[in-house]
Amino acid sequence: MAADIDVFLRGGTYRLTSPLTLGPSDSGTGGHTVVYASYPGEHAVISGGRQVTGFTLYDASHNIYRASIPTGTSSRQLFVNGVRAVRARGPLNPGGFSLSGSSFVTTDPSYVSLANQSQVEIVDDNAWKQMRCPLASITARSGGGSSLNVSPTCFANNNSAVPNLGFPFNGAGLPSLSGISWVENAYALLTQPGQFYLDSTAGFVYYMPRAGENLTTADVELPVASELLDMSGTPGHLAPVNDADAGATYTGSWATSGGRAYGDLGNDVHYTTTNGDAASYTFHGTGIDVLTEINSDEGGIDVYVDGAKTQSVTATGATRLAQQPVVAVRGLTNATHTVKLVKTSGQYMLIDAFTVIPDVIAPVHNITWSGVTFAYATWLLPSTAGYIDNQAGVLWDATTHQPIRIPAAVQVHRGNAITFTGDEIAHTGGTGIDLADGTQNSTITASWIHDTSGGGVSLGEVNDYYLTDTALMTSGDTISNNTIDHPGQDYSDAVGIWVGYSRNATIAHNSIAHTPYSGMSLGWGWGWASDCSL
Repeated sequence: MAADIDVFLRGGTYRLTSPLTLGPSDSGTGGHTVVYASYPGEHAVISGGRQVTGFTLYDASHNIYRASIPTGTSSRQLFVNGVRAVRARGPLNPGGFSLSGSSFVTTDPSYVSLANQSQVEIVDDNAWKQMRCPLASITARSGGGSSLNVSPTCFANNNSAVPNLGFPFNGAGLPSLSGISWVENAYALLTQPGQFYLDSTAGFVYYMPRAGENLTTADVELPVASELLDMSGTPGHLAPVNDADAGATYTGSWATSGGRAYGDLGNDVHYTTTNGDAASYTFHGTGIDVLTEINSDEGGIDVYVDGAKTQSVTATGATRLAQQPVVAVRGLTNATHTVKLVKTSGQYMLIDAFTVIPDVIAPVHNITWSGVTFAYATWLLPSTAGYIDNQAGVLWDATTHQPIRIPAAVQVHRGNAITFTGDEIAHTGGTGIDLADGTQNSTITASWIHDTSGGGVSLGEVNDYYLTDTALMTSGDTISNNTIDHPGQDYSDAVGIWVGYSRNATIAHNSIAHTPYSGMSLGWGWGWASDCSL
């Protein structure tokens, strides 16, 4: 490239069912930028919505209209003339429910007649958390009434076994799912104008129009894509795995210590007091970090890669610090390797976790989006796994119990010099836009992010707190002069701007309005650089 390349999108709506993807090979070179922009005087919209037409009156007594959609179509959102519809729901804070085991019971017998019961959800807005679970079934109670039987796995994750990973992750496992703020997603609950119900199995969407809405002329958008734009470099997301991972082997007189209160990953470590004992880990990638503790009772470690000694390090330090990448290996060919650590001195050698670097650092870079609208996206995970909230749009994975975040309609992973300016991101089923996984020197400015189910803007990660390699860190990013309004329209713990672990971020002159929780949430984790006393 001898100059910037301008890619003009002619006016109109470009409908996607999967995201537009850009990678390192699509990046600007020679210090120049590839600019994607609406054609001058025109307006380009990248949409994940399916336009729904053909509504006919289905229930005249309740003014409910119905339109056909392809069977199997799934979505959690609907928009009419750019206005968000509400999934059919019962009254707010319904009385008469009590918790019995993993079921909410009531003397009201009407719930038994709800159709598609496994698609019905209960929602509990409790303090800083919103918790959602699908039902397994609804059964009649002996003597009358209904029993709303919660999906067992979701109930465990939100009540009886709430994930609590401990230091340095936020959260104490509480509050838990203990009440019902409302019941959601059943045709019989479709009682208010502006509500909709989607029957994916039968292939129909039902809607009760608001005053003044004419469904023969209205633009009705059913989001079917979960992501609209994905710009990703390598190595992607990095997260440590525990010392008990199947790839690890320990030779010598090793022991394990669990239930520790020193901030170790999983609150456990492998340890040895014998010089010459070794820990090995086999992995596929270009590098690895091995996490241990730094302390006055730690000592020297010889590091071998594929049988050859490459370095000697020490874990000795005046103050105990957990989850420290004392061993960092870089520059390997992208292949299978084995790293071996041998204790040489000190009272202890601890092994806490391993973080594989799966590929070379090759960011997507020097790309600008200007004057383009990204609209209409959904997010389907809560329909099956529920919404297992920690705080501020940070969740727990239903299976691994590792932290995850509400995904965004527009995502940048491992980016550098990425710019969004004068864009609009709207009507999403998750977060609006996310600068993730070590994205650096990138900017979101003069844009309008609004009407999102999750947060507005996210920056950084929740589980890369241990990084000391600046090339892998989120750093130097700017979020400025944006208008961010009405985030958290479905998930009321979400925030306008969320920043996890990041360096040298500039957040300035943003207008943030109509948030259900916080305007901004900055920083994550409890006292990472500490002496680990809890």
